[in-house]
Amino acid sequence: MMIEMSFKGGLVAVLVYGLILPLALRIFSRSAPLLVFCAGGLAIHVLATVVLAIYMPGCPYWHGAALFWFGFMAYLYGFNTLYKSMSIDMIARLAASPGGRLSQEEICNIVEGHFVARTRLLVDSRYVDVAAGVYLPTVSGQRLASRIRRAQCIFGITVSGLYSSW
Repeated sequence: MMIEMSFKGGLVAVLVYGLILPLALRIFSRSAPLLVFCAGGLAIHVLATVVLAIYMPGCPYWHGAALFWFGFMAYLYGFNTLYKSMSIDMIARLAASPGGRLSQEEICNIVEGHFVARTRLLVDSRYVDVAAGVYLPTVSGQRLASRIRRAQCIFGITVSGLYSSW
């Protein structure tokens, strides 16, 4: 019974976190998203632990904690899939370049490989067709784009700049 309550507490905590996080990302849009993720996760986890300790004394900690942090990591990976992983590569390469600077043409050359690989993946996955050197989304590609736009909207990802708010 108590182990079951621990699991339920962890599940409720991760669901609350999942509902609150998109709002927190919008409210704290000028902060690094990873900081919002971690601070929000820690705050919800501590709150859930305290609530369980008060209302269910003797409830084991680890079962609910494991479920919560598993959900936290799944949510984080999902968000990062939608976020700008290519931007991280670009800024890392820029920082490692001689003098810490590159021209726009040099940056474009760095990321060209990313675009070529992604385009090939889209074609291979049948989300995009190529005709006479022009790329066109397929019906399934249009559906995927629509789902991605909705998910980005939920998470408040609306800008495409390179960390313009930092």
